[in-house]
Amino acid sequence: MENTSYPELKIDQQASVYLMSAAKWNMFISIIGFVSCGFMILGSITFFLMGSSIGALVESAAYGKIGAGFLGIIYFIVAGIYLIPCIFLYNFSTKMQQALRTGNQELINPAFSNLQLYSKFVGILIIVGIGLSILMMLAVPFFFLANTF
Repeated sequence: MENTSYPELKIDQQASVYLMSAAKWNMFISIIGFVSCGFMILGSITFFLMGSSIGALVESAAYGKIGAGFLGIIYFIVAGIYLIPCIFLYNFSTKMQQALRTGNQELINPAFSNLQLYSKFVGILIIVGIGLSILMMLAVPFFFLANTF
């Protein structure tokens, strides 16, 4: 990598207002994410506790073959994955708000570092999601054809 020298950047009043607004909205989004993770974990626990009775209530081939315990594990894993970007976003918000209130440059850098980690994580999740979607689109016709014969 090439070392590039950048002139010292300064945050003027207008940029500070925009960053503070972004930090507040990201705080809101992260809190909603934490609450959503909590609901997913509660759903996971519900699947574990209800166990086979969920499969008996819902007469579906999917629930019968998969099982409620497996769905509980999936919910728990998804909640754990979803929690990671929420933490990055929360850390960005708190550090950015504190940095802008105090004028502390040492807090701005970790704030942007958390924003970078959030962006990378979400970008990787999007790539994985697209890849899994393509894989499913290719795999479903084969499973359908295999079950018809």
